[in-house]
Amino acid sequence: MLIQPIVALVSPDALSFLFVLFAIAFLVMFVPYWVIVTKAGFSGWWCLLLLVPIANVVAPWIFAFSEWPALERHAPIRPEI
Repeated sequence: MLIQPIVALVSPDALSFLFVLFAIAFLVMFVPYWVIVTKAGFSGWWCLLLLVPIANVVAPWIFAFSEWPALERHAPIRPEI
């Protein structure tokens, strides 16, 4: 019995359509995370964690509950009492 790869079972037109669909879905997911992480003061490259299976669930929680460098830079000056 010969086992064929799944790619061989899909026509090239359907495969290219799936690739374009995946690229659009990735951009729809990736761009907002990049903007949010950048506004928080972190490097936008942290969004690459979205490609790692477990990290893509854990990373938003870490960013949500950690101290944001952007807030520390723009903290209001408190007068000394």
